Amino acid sequence: MAADPDPGADEPDQNTEGVEERTGRLVLKTLADACGIDELASATEAVSAYHGNNYLPLLERFYRSHRPVLFTLVDAIELEATSADRSVLDAVEFVRANRDRRSDWISETTPVEVDGQNTTVSVDVDAFASDAWRKVLRDRQRPGMLARRHLEVCVFSYLAAELRSGDIAVAGSDSYANLHAQLMTWDEWQPLAGISAPRPVSRSTRPSWWRTTGTS
Repeated sequence: MAADPDPGADEPDQNTEGVEERTGRLVLKTLADACGIDELASATEAVSAYHGNNYLPLLERFYRSHRPVLFTLVDAIELEATSADRSVLDAVEFVRANRDRRSDWISETTPVEVDGQNTTVSVDVDAFASDAWRKVLRDRQRPGMLARRHLEVCVFSYLAAELRSGDIAVAGSDSYANLHAQLMTWDEWQPLAGISAPRPVSRSTRPSWWRTTGTS
């Protein structure tokens, strides 16, 4: 006759429950002491950046307090590309369209609503971001996704650089105007330089060597 099963065999050990409960409290305390999981993740990124000799992941913590002002700024001004390359401008429009998202990772192509119409916006970081930035923005475990917070820092950094170089201009601005639009045309420059328009050479004004060669 088989022995009756131990009625307490399937019951959890009270000592085990106590250990698990205590471990959970310690984990929560550690997170609280580190100012939350976001700060702990930032600290982890800082260590990784130090060992990888890449400071770019560290910029996001300094960017947070300036984020509202930067979005207000790009909403208030009209940006224009001074060349055929619009990759940074398109990236600015992408982060503007996705500013209200809260997820840590965002798809490179996202559906958005613009003026009541459903559309999609895309960003191509390969078109402008450096290799160091691409390593920060992408994760092999998340193909087609980008680190949203770091993407904003990256885009605004490149926007500042493009404004300084003149590759992006601010419509109506003096300091950041389109330099190509400010260049004078040849017709505008001639009178200021005291240069008259060239005249065609007639037969009577041709040099003597021209006539002696027998050229008509």
